Amino acid sequence: MKRLTVLYDGACQLCTSVQRWLRRQPQWVPLEFLSLHDPTVPRRFPGIERFQPAAQLVVVSERGAVYAGDGAWIVVLWALRDYRDWAVRLARPGLRPLARKVCQAVSRNRYEISRALSRLFARPHSDAALQRALAHPVAAPPNLPDP
Repeated sequence: MKRLTVLYDGACQLCTSVQRWLRRQPQWVPLEFLSLHDPTVPRRFPGIERFQPAAQLVVVSERGAVYAGDGAWIVVLWALRDYRDWAVRLARPGLRPLARKVCQAVSRNRYEISRALSRLFARPHSDAALQRALAHPVAAPPNLPDP
């Protein structure tokens, strides 16, 4: 393989964050990222909808091989210098069913995961909001000495 095109959900915050992380990783095989909402997708990849790119990650090689779901994640990890060993492990029969279940669960719940992460990592909207939040320190649990 000389290049892989990763079709991801550009409307999903989690998908977009993962895409940005993947871009920063050293790669053995170059990854091209294309939002499945890009108008060129149907022209570049006729019939791609049968692989349900709106429901799961889909990756296409330069020769037209299509990987979907857990297979797509495994081939993406395989393309990364620091994660190829993980790809080989996850592709083995003992771990492949687990990889499939995890990928299906994340894909199915990606919008809920995105919302939860947004709330968890939300920043105060102003310096005043930050000062108010810091004005109420959390009490130490019992049995812990004060600093």
